[in-house]
Amino acid sequence: DLVELLPQPTLAIRVETQPAELSAAFARTFPPLFAELQRQGLSPSGPPYGRYYGFSPELVTVEVGIPVDRVGTTADTPAGEARPAELPGGEAAALYHIGPYEGLMAAHEALEVWLNAQHRKRRGGPWENYVVDPSRQPDPLRWRTRVLQALEPAQADPTRALAPERT
Repeated sequence: DLVELLPQPTLAIRVETQPAELSAAFARTFPPLFAELQRQGLSPSGPPYGRYYGFSPELVTVEVGIPVDRVGTTADTPAGEARPAELPGGEAAALYHIGPYEGLMAAHEALEVWLNAQHRKRRGGPWENYVVDPSRQPDPLRWRTRVLQALEPAQADPTRALAPERT
């Protein structure tokens, strides 16, 4: 689906880890995020997310975050600590994956196939909203993850241009 999103303030920590350690990295990152959220008096305004900035067989760079009701403090913080961030607004491609996280790669691949077929270009890294996750549902078959990708504005298709009318 194509969706139109508003920019969303978040509180996030950027993490670099090996792909096999990704779940453990998320598990380590959420407690300090929620502690900082509470310290700043912020309220969650959506499901937790992971936004991917790099993914290779050796290293994953992911922003682990929580959408919040307002922008948090912008004081400089050392790498690895919670800081204000933002999920992009504008047009995005979105799909849902239902089931264990091991199936998310196939969801990202399906999104990539759709983007290529539609001749659409990515704007930044994709992200996953963990709508129903292990903290709320122990059965992995019921986990629900929304995969999103912000898009560059669509280019006009010159083959569809209307010919000027003759009068």
